[in-house]
Amino acid sequence: MTLFEFLAERLGEDEISAREVPSGRWSVVADDGLLTDYLTRLDPSRVLAEVEAKRRIVELHEPFIIGDLGETLCYRCGHGNESDPGARWPCLTVAALGTVYADHPDYEESWRP
Repeated sequence: MTLFEFLAERLGEDEISAREVPSGRWSVVADDGLLTDYLTRLDPSRVLAEVEAKRRIVELHEPFIIGDLGETLCYRCGHGNESDPGARWPCLTVAALGTVYADHPDYEESWRP
């Protein structure tokens, strides 16, 4: 499994989970404000927006193979920067997105930036 595939699966799981929860204003009884702020960040509509944004980031940084070298670079970071180690795929941007799921059993430590 590649990091690209791993992220696609995790984002799909996040999307499914968010769609299973009723959307709308959530309320908390006897709260000091911190819990309400936290739960607002977990609102399904916000989770779905984050999933879409992360998918777009992954799309922008998709892998491509350069010429006869067979070397995989990041489409966004690798153009004109073939000698930059950060241009290799997975680039630092995609690798950073993967760390959100580092506790998942399919996460590979070699993906860590």
